[in-house]
Amino acid sequence: MWLSHVCRRHGVRRPEELALRDARRDLTWWELEREVADIAAFLAGRVCTGGRVAVLSGSRVEVLETYLACAAAGVVVVPIDPSFTDHEIGYVVESVEPTLTLADAAARDRLRRSQPDLEVAPIEFLSELPLAGRPLPVGGPLEAPFAILFTSRTAGRPNGVVVDQRSVKQGAVAWLADVGPAPGTAFLNACPLLHGSVLIALSYLAAGATVCVLDAFSAAGCLAALQRWKVEHTFLVPAMVATLLASAELRSADLDALRLVLHGAPPMPPALAGAATEALGADLQTIFGVTEAGGPVVSLGPRDRPLAAPVRGGVCVGRPMLGVDLRVVGPDGTPLGAGEVGRLHLSGDGLMRGYWKNPEATAEVLHDGWLDTRDLACVGLDGYVWCWTGPVT
Repeated sequence: MWLSHVCRRHGVRRPEELALRDARRDLTWWELEREVADIAAFLAGRVCTGGRVAVLSGSRVEVLETYLACAAAGVVVVPIDPSFTDHEIGYVVESVEPTLTLADAAARDRLRRSQPDLEVAPIEFLSELPLAGRPLPVGGPLEAPFAILFTSRTAGRPNGVVVDQRSVKQGAVAWLADVGPAPGTAFLNACPLLHGSVLIALSYLAAGATVCVLDAFSAAGCLAALQRWKVEHTFLVPAMVATLLASAELRSADLDALRLVLHGAPPMPPALAGAATEALGADLQTIFGVTEAGGPVVSLGPRDRPLAAPVRGGVCVGRPMLGVDLRVVGPDGTPLGAGEVGRLHLSGDGLMRGYWKNPEATAEVLHDGWLDTRDLACVGLDGYVWCWTGPVT
């Protein structure tokens, strides 16, 4: 429902503007809406409502089209991390029982060896479907499962986070409020199209931005894309930023268009942040995300000025984004006051529906509409959130 609305809205409002691009092709909003409609028809003819479509591929435009088309067709998309071992891929496949798997050439070779009975179609084929002028389906209700995002591994097994379109919508609304990309903003997705990275890409599409997809990260490839596509926003992890700063190509790079570098995953060391701001000529914005809570939930903008850390050793990750409720609790579950360190709990429309086929694990982290992230945190008197990746000092 939500993602079909995004495609239809921008297909009408900005049909000739770019929606998606990668190294192989560009797609206007008019083309995207029609391709997604045809892919949705292709999927609906092979997968029943609520059935699963697995995706094992490097980053490319067709991966995002598959997310959108699955939402329109009322089927559940299951992206599989190409870095997973064959054993982990086998566990995901056995767990979700996909009716169809879309894979790129490298993944097809791998699946032929490890999953010979799996029905696999080339993901490249999606771009070759003839445009039939079909109307884009509305898709299922906001509460229907939309994706199963397999994330952290426990006892050798990934956990499948069941996400609905209400969560995706909440994430987009929060992103529009806290990051505020204007329609037409060129955003470079340099991370694999998994977990929070793909949720951020979908939020930029909701804003009417142009999402540029980098096949795989390298310093030279990223800098070339930033320049060629005149990128204004990008999302990187600190290791990527360090790699860019160390590259010889940075000295001659023209990054005049770049205005905002969003970063997440591990905290950005202050020295690296200072060097990045100077070398890249762009503002930095911290994003703290939890897949089980819908991706980005806390943000520290370039003009935020938090007070000193209430307790030594913490890293400031910002303040809750729009629609995110937050509390810090003690060992007995009692909410703690400002400056007290405890477990970080989150609430809001972004929360997952649960872990796929794992009610016990779900019950351990979801209680009365609150998600226990198991992260240590505290909230200062000024409302800024501080987290710990190591011992609290």
